[in-house]
Amino acid sequence: MPEVRAAVLETIGAQYVRSPAVADALFSLTGSGDFTTRLNAALGLVLRKDPRTAEAVARLGPTPPGYEDDHRLHAIWRWEREREQDRV
Repeated sequence: MPEVRAAVLETIGAQYVRSPAVADALFSLTGSGDFTTRLNAALGLVLRKDPRTAEAVARLGPTPPGYEDDHRLHAIWRWEREREQDRV
């Protein structure tokens, strides 16, 4: 069930556990067919400052309707802006 997986992932992803196994699990879910699962996984990698974050964010794809004001997307967009500023 994608909804259950996304809910569990939201809880685990928001935790600041620095375990490589958790980061690997999060990254493995960035290929999910469910946008919410990919979103939670990408956010979990952002929070952990994982080197695979850029790839995870790229895997999000287009934002579906209804997510425009989602706090998770805002955190990812903030990460993208900071990353761009660091390049300048």
